[in-house]
Amino acid sequence: MSTFLSNGLVFAGALILAASLGVLQRLQATSPTATLRRRWRLLSGMVLFFIVGYLVYALIMGDENVRTAGLIVPSVFFVGACFVWLAVRLAWQMSQTLVRVDLLEKESVTDPLTRVHNRRYLDQRLGMEIARARHSRSPLSILLLDIDYFKELNDRYGHPAGDQVLDQLAQVISSSVRATDVVGRYGGEEFLILAPNTPLSDAVLLAERICEAIAARRFSTVDMQGQLQEICVTASIGVAALEQTMHEAQQLIRTADQRLYQAKGQGRNRVFPPPAQPGRVTLPRENLSEGCALR
Repeated sequence: MSTFLSNGLVFAGALILAASLGVLQRLQATSPTATLRRRWRLLSGMVLFFIVGYLVYALIMGDENVRTAGLIVPSVFFVGACFVWLAVRLAWQMSQTLVRVDLLEKESVTDPLTRVHNRRYLDQRLGMEIARARHSRSPLSILLLDIDYFKELNDRYGHPAGDQVLDQLAQVISSSVRATDVVGRYGGEEFLILAPNTPLSDAVLLAERICEAIAARRFSTVDMQGQLQEICVTASIGVAALEQTMHEAQQLIRTADQRLYQAKGQGRNRVFPPPAQPGRVTLPRENLSEGCALR
């Protein structure tokens, strides 16, 4: 009876360890870094080694007449296997909790329509970038972008089409900026781009590149009659750089906003201040009946 119980404890422990391997595989698959994946693989190898050890022990001791005191080792094996299984399950549950927390955090700072950062995040990040720029005495610029004649676009094609343009426009902007830049929807049809370590002259060139990319893109939308439409839009951008006289983020935003209105007042589809050597010919205003939004 003691031999049967001993072998039962060992085999049960081996099965529990085998179940732990499945959880470890899921942890490897969902780990965000290569370092974590290597560590989970190492732990999987150790668990596999234990399983082999359990089975070898059962084979060696299978024909022995195990006394009651001899059940101590199989019991330790069994409890150890339970400990490994519980530890692995706990690690899995914690990893899933962290994934959910990370998802909720991203949702709290992401605009649901355009999938770029929202205004809440932009306000927080701008304050951080201003503090960092002042501490390191490095330049900081921002770009405030507004779609030209967006109200007329909504009136002609409908608000769902306008939402589709906003979504696609956000992706155009994101693909036109650098890895260090931060893109977000500031409100309505306005987007804000933070450009750390960037002087005003370089930020203006960045804004020109964004304007060109938007003007060259045809945006696929569905109008109020359910017809597929290709819409052309343009954007105006105001650019401002952090100055010593600016003591708060709103002063920088206000400067960029004023320059945005200057860009619109000068004909739209342009950047203000303009680049020192303009190389882009601004496009004329087109009629909506020709298949493009007003520029």
